[in-house]
Amino acid sequence: MPSKAEMMTVRQLEAIKPPKNPPDLRRAVGGADGLTINVKPSGSRSWLFRYSFAGKRQPPIALGGYSRDVNNLSAMREVARGFNKLIKEGIDPRVYLTETRQEQLRKKAQLILFKQAAEEWVQLKSGGDWRTAKSVQRGRQYLDDYALPVLGHLPVVEIQVEDILKVLKPHWETKTPTMDRLRMYLEAIIAKGLHAAKVVNHSNPATWKNNLEFYLKSPRDVHEEQHHPSVPYEQMPQFMKALYALDEPKGSNPSAQCLALLILCGTRSSATTLMEWDEVDLEKKIWTIPPTSNSKKRRKSREQRGFANY
Repeated sequence: MPSKAEMMTVRQLEAIKPPKNPPDLRRAVGGADGLTINVKPSGSRSWLFRYSFAGKRQPPIALGGYSRDVNNLSAMREVARGFNKLIKEGIDPRVYLTETRQEQLRKKAQLILFKQAAEEWVQLKSGGDWRTAKSVQRGRQYLDDYALPVLGHLPVVEIQVEDILKVLKPHWETKTPTMDRLRMYLEAIIAKGLHAAKVVNHSNPATWKNNLEFYLKSPRDVHEEQHHPSVPYEQMPQFMKALYALDEPKGSNPSAQCLALLILCGTRSSATTLMEWDEVDLEKKIWTIPPTSNSKKRRKSREQRGFANY
């Protein structure tokens, strides 16, 4: 039976000289079987617990860096004594640590409710993909009207396919575009919540492929997109006259001005609503649209420039 290591003091521990070259220097500090200080050539110190279980030598358990405050000599001896007690009871300390950490993660995950994840997701989208107050309002309205009454109080990790169907199915065939968009919102919110809870290998109940497609008809099968008819060119003079009338007094309706500019220049709506003044040469009366008309630089809030969301 190996002799027990003498109990090392803090001064003795800190006086250990680092090795000049690898490998690291390992010393038993005594006071608790298996507790070892690992000293690197750089001088950094960390704790290891070396042990055998079921008659076999096990890989050491890393216990973090040495510190006079938290991971001090006294505290680590208590940890090692606890591990030795587990071993006597037939419990592998490594398995115990894994199960303890998983339980802690489960408890943390239970605290992340859907309504919390939804609010954080909306804040993330605001000013990003949702560039206008109208976009944010619409997103919040969808969640408030349909999702939060059913899912708001549930922890994200407990939401099941059945819960998602309670939200979507009653309106799937009557409000298909809205429900389809809401489904994508739910998928993103739940994914964010699962990530925040550090939950792995957990399926997202709001995904479509190989999941909701087995319970809901394809949006294309239940909703035929209706396009607005174009204005006949013979009616354009009257249309433009009516459009200009919306901007009376002149400059009072930026939305009407924007639409008029789009029509007269024949440009895309995104290029027009995201136009910057540095793209316009007022003297030469030339507007140069950059090739990267959807770049991040141009994705400023339309609301700040007074433009509506087309």
